[in-house]
Amino acid sequence: METGPSTELHVAAILNAAWRVRHYSRGARLEIQRKSRAEAIQLLGAAVRDAFQHSEDFETLLTAVVDGLSPRPPDF
Repeated sequence: METGPSTELHVAAILNAAWRVRHYSRGARLEIQRKSRAEAIQLLGAAVRDAFQHSEDFETLLTAVVDGLSPRPPDF
């Protein structure tokens, strides 16, 4: 299935939100850091939900979630 501009925008939103989750996973010792991580997870969930509601290219979206949350992002 071909990806359209809409899917590309959703993939970008997922990857950006996943970056925040990975960023806040490091050294979450303080309460403020745990709160920031929880907010980042909620934003990722919202990005994923929005993407799946507005795009039919599920394989690409799932790949973005997996790649975005992996410790070492893929080479593009």
